[in-house]
Amino acid sequence: MKKIRIERFKNNPLLKSDHNYWKSKNVFNCGVIIDDDGLYKMLFRAAYTKDQSMSNCGLALSVDGIKWYVLDRPVLKCGFNDHCTKGIEDPRIVKWIDGYCYIFATACSEAGRRIGIWRTKNFLKFE
Repeated sequence: MKKIRIERFKNNPLLKSDHNYWKSKNVFNCGVIIDDDGLYKMLFRAAYTKDQSMSNCGLALSVDGIKWYVLDRPVLKCGFNDHCTKGIEDPRIVKWIDGYCYIFATACSEAGRRIGIWRTKNFLKFE
């Protein structure tokens, strides 16, 4: 049996918080796929409050999985309904046979946490 060696990427982190308000405190907990177009697509949690209790999901794209281009605005934003007023956390992505990518994430509100499910074909518009 052949052994597999796994090493942590030496140039971590891949993404960092920056001057954009919506990701000014931290970026973390991502989900990544290689889409049909050959691009790596990453959805990541971006916190914008000091205590990191408010967060949205951003989209980053990569050709090689190492260098990432981050869109200027979040693609999944909290506040769209009563079950998601405080944040969207820990996105995970599954490509399904119907041509959609399904995103499973924690939807946070004053009432607590629930599992949110979104679907998309282009990572810019979500149902």
